[in-house]
Amino acid sequence: MKNILFLLVLFSVNKTFAQKKQAANRCANEALLKAYLKRGAEAVKNFHLSEKRIAAKMLEIQQRKLAGREQAVVTVPVVFHIVLPNTSVVTDAAINAQLNVLNTDYSGSNADSTKIPAAFKPLFAKTNIRFTLAQRTPDDEPTTGIDRTESAVSSTFNVGDPVKHRNKGGADIWDPSRYLNIWVTNIPGGILGYAKLPDVNDIPTDEDGVVILYQTLPGTSFTPYNLGRTGVHEVGHYFRLLHIWGDDNGTCAGSDFPDAPAMDDTPNQANSTSGCPSGVVTDACSPVAPGIMYENYMDFTDDACMVMFSKGQQTRMEAALSLYRPGLLTSNGGTPVTLLTRNVKAQQIISPTAVICASSFQPVIKIRNLASTVLTSLQISASVDGGTVVTTNWTGSVASLSETSVTLSSITGITSGTHNLIIYTSQPNGASDEFVKNDTIKSSFVYPSTTGNTLKEGFESTVFPPNGWAIDNPDNSLTWERTTLAAKTGNASVRVHNFDYPAIDEKDYLITPIFPVNNADSTFLTFQLAAVTFSSPSSPGVSFDTLEVLVTSDCGVTYQSVYKKGGAALITSPSKADGYQAEFIPLSDEWRKDSIYLTPYLNNVSNLQVVFKNICNYENNVYLDDINLYNYFINPILKEKGLLITPNPFSSSFYVQHYPNPTTLKGIAVYNSLGQLIMQRTFAVGQASTNIEFNLGGLQTGMYYVKVFYTDKTVTQKILKTN
Repeated sequence: MKNILFLLVLFSVNKTFAQKKQAANRCANEALLKAYLKRGAEAVKNFHLSEKRIAAKMLEIQQRKLAGREQAVVTVPVVFHIVLPNTSVVTDAAINAQLNVLNTDYSGSNADSTKIPAAFKPLFAKTNIRFTLAQRTPDDEPTTGIDRTESAVSSTFNVGDPVKHRNKGGADIWDPSRYLNIWVTNIPGGILGYAKLPDVNDIPTDEDGVVILYQTLPGTSFTPYNLGRTGVHEVGHYFRLLHIWGDDNGTCAGSDFPDAPAMDDTPNQANSTSGCPSGVVTDACSPVAPGIMYENYMDFTDDACMVMFSKGQQTRMEAALSLYRPGLLTSNGGTPVTLLTRNVKAQQIISPTAVICASSFQPVIKIRNLASTVLTSLQISASVDGGTVVTTNWTGSVASLSETSVTLSSITGITSGTHNLIIYTSQPNGASDEFVKNDTIKSSFVYPSTTGNTLKEGFESTVFPPNGWAIDNPDNSLTWERTTLAAKTGNASVRVHNFDYPAIDEKDYLITPIFPVNNADSTFLTFQLAAVTFSSPSSPGVSFDTLEVLVTSDCGVTYQSVYKKGGAALITSPSKADGYQAEFIPLSDEWRKDSIYLTPYLNNVSNLQVVFKNICNYENNVYLDDINLYNYFINPILKEKGLLITPNPFSSSFYVQHYPNPTTLKGIAVYNSLGQLIMQRTFAVGQASTNIEFNLGGLQTGMYYVKVFYTDKTVTQKILKTN
């Protein structure tokens, strides 16, 4: 269910009860869900298949409970990412208070549950879900579970929300299979929060979690939404709960238990409830007592009126936890870390990256000291393709839970081709490492050979990447791949599968072999491109996939951007110019040939590499085919004299060539051996081409004379026509 973020939002609502139309219109979930389902039968099918899975799991859990086997208590590790210009406005005490509200409300131990009417008390749920602050990071380092990022960015409550991405000013997600991520931040427009609904809104996995307005934490002055119930509501969505009125705009046909009517224990309800009513409240869908369950956390009442989940909702959350968030059941994120005395992690290979340009190199590695003691010495060993091991004896000082970069001894004798590099650490502070599973790190790189003056690649060979080419895939996720699903010519092309990329703003690089340009007069790049967007290019606030072409003449130390297109400029299919809500597999007429004149970027350069950079924003697939990189060489006689008439002799046509551009050329005339004018062309000064063709195919053989007229001279040359 592509790119639909069901904004399960709790809006800031007027305290006056029964302004139902206003409250309903202020929730985007209804409109977005309906818009999604209108996209066709496949969307409707996927939604109901997802609901049927939930219904089946709910029945299984219910039967288990009837047999006396209650669900075990599950404690979910939570990390709060505070993203604000001044994070101190959210204290640790406020975070702990929010965690306490989650625990009391989900366990059914909230004191204000006394407000539940007698008719609904049998439905009052005490779920088995508990919450604890994370005590270890995804890298198994100690943490408080409170992650602070000073930033002025605000939530955009859609795909690509900047508060969820460090490179946009926010905070990156922690492994969503092990942690409940809650971003506490500013949200404009009166929105109090939103959450990802599992298995329905197919937003990237690196945005899975809950976002709440920082003012909704318990204890603020933001009445009537300052008791922490926004967090309770949004975490309900995180566990697959829907709004209690079914988002049906008063038709009474909706349900918060689609495809599971037997499990639905919340009264039918026409619309959301605002304010803080009391007593029995009826509406068109529940016209008699006990009326609607406005006390439910999944309604839109004030915080003080939200006091319960139903038992059906409890079962639905337990089903969603089991089906869609099983990693939380066994996560060790809430288990404290005990630091060892000696534990060094080989954290990152900084260099080489994807390509080296010499037969020797010095690896650069980042190491992290995960021990309780200061690291003062370490052995670091490296080898290529299982060959000779080169060991570096490092000394220095790295404090506990700190890191440093180390340049290793040179590795020599690298031949052209693809190679595997392995680096491992040992003997921290002169003794054995107490945890060896993080000592080793691996990568691959290419030492490309130099091509000839023309590089043509259509990706027809099953070997990928082709010989001398390289791929740089920083996130080790989806990247450039060969595909036979589409091609401009032949049977294959390359693509990045942006349609299903599990993250946004990720970069993937396809790198050509080394290409010589030192003697070329001009260098050109052409390629076939096929791409569309998922969203309409006119959609506001959407970040689109981007294709950028870079050139480097120093093996990736520096780059120049020579081409960059995204959104409407990238689209190659006119019939899909307003967005295409299915996976794009181009037809033969949905490609476009793009050309780049590279010469202006190649001053004093002997070699270059071209890099195709895909920037994914979860839109649609990007394809390349028939990549041609070639040099153009000017005839040395032409370069010397500035004028060249070729071929000579000729049989049909000859060409008058100039170098550089003939800015003073006025005309060219052709005469036969008798001096008779045969053909003539005139030009406005400065408008003539550098290569002008004359076709004498119908004339007799023999000698001809070509006169070239300039503003300051006339040049005459003889030329011979043969059969």
